[in-house]
Amino acid sequence: ADWISHYASGNAPGEDQALAIARGDSGNVYVTGVSTLLPVGATFLTIKYGSSGNEVWKTRYAGPANPPNDIGTGILVSRSGMTYVSGYSLGINTGYDIAIVKYNPDGTEQWVRRYDSGTGGNDYVWYSAFDPQGNIVLAGSGTTTGTEDYLVLKYDTSGTLLWAAAYD
Repeated sequence: ADWISHYASGNAPGEDQALAIARGDSGNVYVTGVSTLLPVGATFLTIKYGSSGNEVWKTRYAGPANPPNDIGTGILVSRSGMTYVSGYSLGINTGYDIAIVKYNPDGTEQWVRRYDSGTGGNDYVWYSAFDPQGNIVLAGSGTTTGTEDYLVLKYDTSGTLLWAAAYD
């Protein structure tokens, strides 16, 4: 291995798990997952490492629930260095919602979009990818018909939901 990096929040009790990784420009590595931030709760934690393993930036996303219970499950990095972190985030009276957060190359949050299927059930995202036009496609599951369904969402890079499709 060229380098090894370790992150621990130091919180006890706490949880720090890397759940997704992406490679960016110049050998940079981006990692997201879940990390406990006391006294807040579980948040998305995203870290950008330089090509030599040094931490370039670190950022968190905590949703609206108090305390949050948010888990980052996917990460994409565009050629221009924009980072898109997706996962599921506890909402207020909505169960888990799908959340996507866009960060600029410096790690500054640009926007957050949340998706709730509207049934009060849980919505999860497990996979993310760019389509050939550079839009963000998220795939997971949601409670759209009263039962858990396949769910696919497509966003453009400005955060506009282009479409959502469910299959029961």
